[in-house]
This record gives sequence, C-alpha cells and structure tokens, in this order.
Amino acid sequence: MQREVQQDQIGDAPGGLDDGRVAREGTNTFGITLLPMLIGAAMLFWNGRSALGWLLTVAGGLFILAGVIANLHIYFAPTSLLKTIVMLVLLVGGLALIARALRAA
Repeated sequence: MQREVQQDQIGDAPGGLDDGRVAREGTNTFGITLLPMLIGAAMLFWNGRSALGWLLTVAGGLFILAGVIANLHIYFAPTSLLKTIVMLVLLVGGLALIARALRAA
C-alpha cells in the first residue's frame, strides 16, 4: 500500500513527464494567434484605411474566437422534461423578441 502511494506521487509530480496538463488542456497557442491581430491593430492606428490592417485584425479576431470555441468543454447536466421545455420556451421567446426588435428598426 505504501509503495503504491509513493509511485503515484512520483508519476503525478507537477512538471514531470506524466503531467497530463497537455492531454487535458491542449497546447497554448494564444500568443501566436494574437500576433496578427496586434499587427493589424497597429497598422490601423497608422492608417485607418489600410486593407491589410483590417484583414489582419479581423482574421486575428476570428482565429482567437475559433480557438476559444475549439477549447470549450461543455457538459449538460441531466434535467427533467419540464425544466427543459421551460428553458427552450424562454429561449425561443427571447429570440423572437430580438427578431421583432430588429425587424422594426
């Protein structure tokens, strides 16, 4: 028993070969995806009509948004049918109110 505990502690040591963070969290590439957006924003500060600046800014923002969505872990908790129907009715009602407000504008 004592030997098993020691072996688990050694295998799960932070920063070790068996860290497991990469398997759970993936690699961190946020800095690389932030660079085009920052370069594009700098180009837009220099010249607000720069097509390349707008392209880099929008593309960088889309890459960041895609990275955030790709790394989401969504878990749905079990719920009753009544609660699910109430949630869906309220969701559809809210979307209908937004659509009606946009249509009137």
